[in-house]
Amino acid sequence: MNKLVKFKKENPDYTCIYGLINDKTEELTLKGNHKKIIIDDVEIEIQTGYLFLRNIFGDNLELVLININQIISLFLLQFFFLIQLE
Repeated sequence: MNKLVKFKKENPDYTCIYGLINDKTEELTLKGNHKKIIIDDVEIEIQTGYLFLRNIFGDNLELVLININQIISLFLLQFFFLIQLE
């Protein structure tokens, strides 16, 4: 967080967001959260979960998640197939 505060002090016109993909629970992750905190007289936004991901990917979020899921599934399939060959 210190680097983000330093960046904001050097670039006051920027909005600085500290983003967390996973929140404390699955429910909170799906809901997402947004709050503002002040550190050393600098405002930092904290965004979590789907709210944060939607901020990054916008309307493409569902497509991105589908593609990530497919890539992971393919990787796991290849991994387990290789284990069985050994």
